[in-house]
This record gives sequence, structure tokens and C-alpha cells, in this order.
Amino acid sequence: MLMLQIILLIMAIRMFLRKRKLNALRAEQFGATEAKFCEWRQLELKHKIILLWAAVGLLVGSIAAQLAVVVDPDPILRIQMDDFQLALFVLFFILLTMSVVPAIMAAKIKKQFNINWP
Repeated sequence: MLMLQIILLIMAIRMFLRKRKLNALRAEQFGATEAKFCEWRQLELKHKIILLWAAVGLLVGSIAAQLAVVVDPDPILRIQMDDFQLALFVLFFILLTMSVVPAIMAAKIKKQFNINWP
């Protein structure tokens, strides 16, 4: 579980930094119309924000579940925390799925206007 938490922390930091870079971009840098560029940037930001919430939510939830088990090692609580962590994983994958929709729409605009941004 610790390895997953480290991966999620790295993912969250990376998404946060990319979100800041994305906010600084301007339409003139890519030769796209202002309206389409703003639409693309908003879709990219929505994608990044959903991923950021998913990563941070799963990270905080899994740490809270582990702390609850450490504080009270009751076997029934341990089963409840396992169920809680399973629900967190399901929520994480639902958010990942939700983030795909704006990412696909942003990719179409990116391809249409040849916006070269990783």
C-alpha cells in the first residue's frame, strides 16, 4: 500500500505542476483562434483537475484507513476499512473514467489546430 501512496503522491504533484503550466499558455503561442484555444485549455484543465482529485482523494483516504486500523486494531474495524479502501478504489476508477471524456474532446481540438503541447 505504501508504494501505491508514493505513486499517487508523485502523480498528484505532476498533475498540479502541469495544471500551472497549462494556465500560463496563450493562444498566440500556437496560432489557434482564441475561442478554440480557450475551449481546449478548459477541457485540459478539467481533465487535470479530475485526475488530481482522484489521486489526492485516494491518497488521503488510504492513509486515513491505515491510521484508523493502527489506532484501533479491532478485527471488525479492519474489515470495515478494507471495504472503505475498496470503495475508494472504485471511486478512483470512476473518476479516471470521467476524466477521459474531456481528455478525448481536448485531443480532438489539439489535433485540429495542431497544438503541440505534451
